[in-house]
Amino acid sequence: MIPRTQRILDLSIPLLLVGVLVLLAVGALGETRTAFVTDWLSREGGAVLNWWLLATLAGAAVFPLLFRFMPSLPSRGYALARTAGLMLTGFIFWFLASMGFLTNTTGSMIFAWLVVIALSALAWTRRRDPEGISLEAWFKDNWVLVVVVEILFAAMLLGWAAYRAHEPEIRSTEKPMEMMFINSIRQSERFPPNDGWLAGYSISYYYFGYVIAAGLADLSGVNTGIAFGLIGPLLFALAGIGVLGVVYDLVRARPLPDRPGGSQAAGLAAGLLGAFFLTLMGNLGTFFIELPWNGSASSVASMAYFEFWDVPERSDLIIASEVNGVTQWVDTWGNPVELNPEIPPEDQGYFPVRDGNQNGEADFSESEISSREFKNWGYWWWFRYSRVVKDRFLDRTITNADGEQEVIKGRPIGVQPIDEFPHFSFVLSDIHPHVLALPFTLLAVGLTVGLALSSRDLEWWGYVLLAIWVGGLIFMNSWDAVFLPLLFGGEALRRLLRNGDGRLTSRDWGYVAIFALVIGVLTVGLYLPWILSFTSQASGFYPNIIWPTLPQQLFLQFGGFFLLLIPFLVREFIMGRQRINWQAAAGAFVLLFVTIVVVLPFAAASLNLALCNEESLPRSKACEVRDIVLGGVTPDNSETFWQDLLERRAPSYLSQGLILLALVIITFYLFARPSRKTKTADDGEPLPPYTRSNAVALLIIAAGLVLIFAPDFVYLVDNFSVRINTVFKLYYQGWILFSVAGAYAVYAILADAGQVKVLPEAVQLARIPVSTGLRVAFAALLALVIWMGLFYPLYAARTRGLNEAGRYTANRAYDACLDAAEDQFEGDALEQAKEDCLDQVTALTLDGRSRSIPEDEYTVAQCLLNLKPEPGSIVAEAPFEGGYNPTYGRVAMLTGVPNLLGWQNHERQWRGDTYDQVTDTVKAANGAVVDNRHLQLDRLYQSDSWEIAQQVIDRYGIDFVMVGQAEYSRYADYPQGLAKFADYLNPVCQSGNVALYQVN
Repeated sequence: MIPRTQRILDLSIPLLLVGVLVLLAVGALGETRTAFVTDWLSREGGAVLNWWLLATLAGAAVFPLLFRFMPSLPSRGYALARTAGLMLTGFIFWFLASMGFLTNTTGSMIFAWLVVIALSALAWTRRRDPEGISLEAWFKDNWVLVVVVEILFAAMLLGWAAYRAHEPEIRSTEKPMEMMFINSIRQSERFPPNDGWLAGYSISYYYFGYVIAAGLADLSGVNTGIAFGLIGPLLFALAGIGVLGVVYDLVRARPLPDRPGGSQAAGLAAGLLGAFFLTLMGNLGTFFIELPWNGSASSVASMAYFEFWDVPERSDLIIASEVNGVTQWVDTWGNPVELNPEIPPEDQGYFPVRDGNQNGEADFSESEISSREFKNWGYWWWFRYSRVVKDRFLDRTITNADGEQEVIKGRPIGVQPIDEFPHFSFVLSDIHPHVLALPFTLLAVGLTVGLALSSRDLEWWGYVLLAIWVGGLIFMNSWDAVFLPLLFGGEALRRLLRNGDGRLTSRDWGYVAIFALVIGVLTVGLYLPWILSFTSQASGFYPNIIWPTLPQQLFLQFGGFFLLLIPFLVREFIMGRQRINWQAAAGAFVLLFVTIVVVLPFAAASLNLALCNEESLPRSKACEVRDIVLGGVTPDNSETFWQDLLERRAPSYLSQGLILLALVIITFYLFARPSRKTKTADDGEPLPPYTRSNAVALLIIAAGLVLIFAPDFVYLVDNFSVRINTVFKLYYQGWILFSVAGAYAVYAILADAGQVKVLPEAVQLARIPVSTGLRVAFAALLALVIWMGLFYPLYAARTRGLNEAGRYTANRAYDACLDAAEDQFEGDALEQAKEDCLDQVTALTLDGRSRSIPEDEYTVAQCLLNLKPEPGSIVAEAPFEGGYNPTYGRVAMLTGVPNLLGWQNHERQWRGDTYDQVTDTVKAANGAVVDNRHLQLDRLYQSDSWEIAQQVIDRYGIDFVMVGQAEYSRYADYPQGLAKFADYLNPVCQSGNVALYQVN
């Protein structure tokens, strides 16, 4: 029987989290009027219900297969079934369509669904359950899990859909690109799908997630605007139940084959905590920076305080001050700063601070200045906390004109790292591949857990499923290929746990290698149709010489997890101290620290200098961008180059050393030496000094630590030439892994102590119970982490969904209208007046298309959709050279009908070295571009000669020509060029001064 105190602890976390969720709901949507939500549900509630039903049917279709496939998981993968079903169904549909066996139709999608059902039925009828457990018996033991998963999924889907309906815009960041992908897929007859921004070519990107989104849109019969609004809430809900399922299985897994695991209540409590960590919690930037910046902690806020954190837009501070009777800018330390008055300070690398009373002291540090409400924190302030890591070029020590040495502080690099986290992603509401892949990465983690906990070798069909479900992440978001090594680690850990002696034999290593090889070959084979069409800007790796993440910035990003994981690691290491060869571990740590942390950056710098200064050697790309790799600093222009490099790297030795130390001890802990105190079980098999779940949790922690450690030393080469994407993607994956491990760590410390009594003596010898005092202290620490992590979602969600969406103003206008109606009318007239009040307020909706595009342009695009253009049709739009501008490429984005050339910067990123070829670029001997699609589009719109326009139309087979906002803006100096289309072509769609012309 579970002790009463244990049951209280098991229930305390769910109660705490319920309170947190209620607080968030009230805070985020408490200003929303019930009538608004009711009206929205009456219009779009059916679409939400359809997506809930489709996801649920996908889970039901695949669960019998999962039940047989993952017998080592107490949940049998129930919480992951929807994700697994969507991915397997999507794969079968995509693969058969890519091979020419199916076309891109709703009927084909239903066929793929039937194939999954048939596979599940085959597995269920032909395969006996390895554990001998029937579905009825399993449900009897796990019905509470089923109920909680279903309630949580429905609540998260509906709740976030309601939130998304408050601000459904598809105009900001990369939403137009994502909308274009979905529409392009929906409009393509076959796969690979057309690239809406490069007519004649297929999408050259990891587009699997968009195939699944487009399939759900087609099956549910909703327009792409609604589908775009629903995919975020669906991912939100799938991720929430996915992490709950993974943590639940870790908690409930049996520590030994004949021993029970944690209680169901503890599993659900820890799982809910994991869901909070992953989908709701923010990093600590809001608590430590934004609150003080806005006056909520004037006792600690100062310019020096913010310089310590050194994050973008909150460092390099200057303030207007009186110096010798003259007003000028001074920095944090009172040094005068010379600025060009014609250029904004921000563009010169400095950030002015507020000084409302002009006394030379920042507002945030003055107690007499009242703190500002979050509504006044500034537009998109929440976006800043996806950028808490700041990279700088090296400091330079030079000799100035007076013969004195002068230190020039390293300026921030032009493109800073991204350190996004999931809740930011959901608030922003982009559906970029890393967000689309989020629940599928949890599927990969769950399958890794099931593999590691299994005592049986994988059957042949299991390899195929793992290649589809885990290997397929390369097609979902290629950066998530890192979960394949995690899977291979799970196989190695499985064998290690089965051996029970802390050793892998050469035979084991051989089987692990074969496992990895088979999964790799199957992945390549199954996803070959995409691999053959994929191109990328990536071209290898650079050593990271000058950009380590500062410890304080790493703490802002992951500090909440570190506070929970460190006590867990310390506890585990103390428990397994007899199993660790501390002398060998110390030697390995010193060797790795000196080699990787200290020597490697200096060796890379020396090699770069040697190779790039040797004129006889061919200059690599690294040499061409040496000003970036070394920050424009070399011994030639800095008298203290090596000292400056050491001073740049040294502050991060603390965080890097701690991470490396944890990795070394985890390795020696898992590969433990035999202990004299360890006894054997009655059957003579040696027992491990740790529970199976603890071992898996340590593997997950180690994987997360490697991911956040790597960007300090190496980064992917891309068009940016800096580590923006490497930090972005690896830190994001680290957050996922830490969410799982952090929730399990809470269980292990607060609830797992009660399991000591039921473990064999051999294991008890390697464990220590956690005293009540320590558990209370840790519970207080958990509450602190939750509290600090709550500030971001509580403020960011309200800012985005209510303030920036104009809902506060709308609510006040609605209230005033109701008050006036109640003063003037009664009975039926009053009810009609209330309905009229509702009509005067912008309604909630998931479809943000008409609110993100000018009305006339939206009308014309919808007209084109209604015309149902022939497959292969091409529309001409004004080209755009840059990366983000929703004014351009909007027809292709809204309809999926390909244009000749869309956002060129994105096409360059997707196409890499093939960009010139696919855009028909011709260059002169001196490298100047003399012809390409961009120039031809300019000819089409600029020339007042119809013969020239006809040449361009004939060359590319253009079927429609758009003349709207982008064209009027880009070709304002060529009115006759724009006017000629009305003389020669028929405007098949027209609204205001916007027209779409059809070529005869």
